[in-house]
Amino acid sequence: MLAPVFMTQGDLNRDGRLSRDEFGRLAQKWFHAWDTNGAGKLEERQIRAGLDQIRNPAGGGIAGMLLGPEGGRNGIASAFGIRFEYVRADLEFEGRWLRNVGVRYKGNGTFLESRDTLKRSLKINLNAFVSGQGLGNVKMLNLQNNITDATEMNEVLAYRLYREAGVPAPRTAYARVFVTVPDRFERKYFGLYSISEAVDKQFARHNFGTGRGALFKPVTPSLFTDLGSDWSAYNQIYDPKGDLYDEQKQTVMKFSQLVTQADDTEFAARVGEFIDLPRFARFMAVMVYLSDLDGILGPGQNMFLYLHPKTQQFEFIPWDQDHSWGQFDRASQEQREQLSLQHPWQGANYFLERMFKLEAFQNLYLARLNEFSRTIFNPDRFARQVDELAETIRPAIQEESAAKLDRFDQLVAGLVWEREGAPPFGGGQVKPIKPFTRARTESVLEQLSGKSNGLEPGNSFSWATGSSGLGRTFGPSLFRLLDENNDASVSLTEFISGFTRLFQMWDTNNHGNLTFVPLRAGIAKDLVPSGSGFSPFGGGAGAPQRRNSPAAVVITGTKDPGLFMSEHWGMSAFSCKLPNGQYLAKLYFSETYAGITGPGQRVFSLNVQGREFKDFDIWAKAGGPNRAYVETTAVNVTNGEFRVDFTRQIENPAINAIELIPQTEAGALAPSSAEIIRIIAGRSTPFTDSDGQVWEPDRGFEGGGMSQLPGNNSRENRTPDPNRPRPVPDNPALNQ
Repeated sequence: MLAPVFMTQGDLNRDGRLSRDEFGRLAQKWFHAWDTNGAGKLEERQIRAGLDQIRNPAGGGIAGMLLGPEGGRNGIASAFGIRFEYVRADLEFEGRWLRNVGVRYKGNGTFLESRDTLKRSLKINLNAFVSGQGLGNVKMLNLQNNITDATEMNEVLAYRLYREAGVPAPRTAYARVFVTVPDRFERKYFGLYSISEAVDKQFARHNFGTGRGALFKPVTPSLFTDLGSDWSAYNQIYDPKGDLYDEQKQTVMKFSQLVTQADDTEFAARVGEFIDLPRFARFMAVMVYLSDLDGILGPGQNMFLYLHPKTQQFEFIPWDQDHSWGQFDRASQEQREQLSLQHPWQGANYFLERMFKLEAFQNLYLARLNEFSRTIFNPDRFARQVDELAETIRPAIQEESAAKLDRFDQLVAGLVWEREGAPPFGGGQVKPIKPFTRARTESVLEQLSGKSNGLEPGNSFSWATGSSGLGRTFGPSLFRLLDENNDASVSLTEFISGFTRLFQMWDTNNHGNLTFVPLRAGIAKDLVPSGSGFSPFGGGAGAPQRRNSPAAVVITGTKDPGLFMSEHWGMSAFSCKLPNGQYLAKLYFSETYAGITGPGQRVFSLNVQGREFKDFDIWAKAGGPNRAYVETTAVNVTNGEFRVDFTRQIENPAINAIELIPQTEAGALAPSSAEIIRIIAGRSTPFTDSDGQVWEPDRGFEGGGMSQLPGNNSRENRTPDPNRPRPVPDNPALNQ
């Protein structure tokens, strides 16, 4: 996260290196920019704020965790230290035997969810140990366990939709998988798997007429952002699948420079050199229809780029579609169904911002949406596809278990269910394909006709716009390193001296300059990140996190701590319909995020039905962390709607619950037939408090995300909560 910032801010001559002089100039530049009050010294909060205002070219939030070590595998499982190695096996495929193939586990979220089961996703490399083996031209089999999708259809039907729209996408099939392990299993049925075609040279030849192009599998919400002129800054982010020619590296870097540096006129004139706009419009039309927030619209993963050797243009290929059809709980169900056609991405995404402002792209994109809405985006057609597939695969699912079959039948019928676990890998309400496509198609048609603007999906795991998240992550460690005399401030002399020490420590070969790899290695060693604001089983930037271990979270100052164990964060507003009249509004807060260590670190403003609460600081109001605080105010509803607007200042706004009580005192205007409104934020299931009162699940928020914390409060819940987060083992690699 931080290395690209050093490089892009400090490499003045763009030679891909930071010289000693450039490093020193960077220190002076940052000190004077951050010393906003002219005091000649910096406090920790100023260093944090200064770093936060720098646009992070590599992307913040979850994206920083998704990057693996140089040359290693990207993904959240890799961030946990999990490595997958091929082992030897024999494969029987429809009666044909292939000896000495390689098999390993695959996946990230799907692996973490299935690690306690036998049915894990598998990758079979037919050429791993014996060259020349294949099934026709197929050399790799990707067996998907579909643990996040009880219908086992999401990926299959999503890829089919892409192909029907003229977008290159993997072909699929199904397989019943049996495994024999000596002294353990003998032809044990693991279950039904879907097979996804590998995106490789064979795929490229089939779809683009040549396999000689460059294939990338990027992980970044800041696609095509200028990271300088040293390819090592790009290599892990773009994860090339094979060796690259210098010309191919240069194409990535030249287009990144164009996206980042060019003005609108130059960008519009030259973007067609690098992007096949008609094909990209088709890709985005389907991606946005599917509300797939786990790809380019979210953290920037789950896709391939193919650089065509003849056109030198980038082609986009979808991947990992198990959370498509609006089934990733990074936004509310309503946001996913009504996802904006004009702003469908989460957080800051400069590449998409520029593309969606481009008239040439807009015309193609809207034309495809209009065309597809009249043809392939047909809910009745999707329903027929679901029923046809269900008839085919139902016996194989029945063979797995009666419970899986029961859930399968319910989802095929279109019933909504609550997925076990916690977001983002589980948990939350799941609306299957049939009801989702009816709501989604209706929303798309309304937006195309100008009747609706749709809903933007908020920030989710990306850092909020205007904050890179670098200050919270690296500010404390940088401050401690620079504050030589431990007087809680850093002078200009200390700042420059500290940067000089860092350069000397990181220039291990005494070259007098730093390229990207040693720069990143030095940062990893000497600037230890603080809490990153991401919990793999729920949470996001500004979301509640475990302050110590899961059992240590205790909310005090309330008889109902369970009200404060979930949270909606990063939202811009809350609203709900109410009969006109006077109400008592009670807003429930508790500071549960581990990254907040004192007052002033999360500050936002509230406008509660016209009444302003400026500089609202949960820590200061509650008197510390994990303490309950309720803000109570009288409000008057005159237009049939109660509304709270949230304005971010420092960190994301957050709230735990909202209660609206009609007032019937003498002289007050009593709302007719009004009932008490009780909403618990951050939960997709109801909550029953100690008085037996039922609180509705999260609803009415605009943007942001939902999170839950585990807790050991004895009165946390009166009803079982299927969405309780699962604790992450200290060393996940031990449980492979």
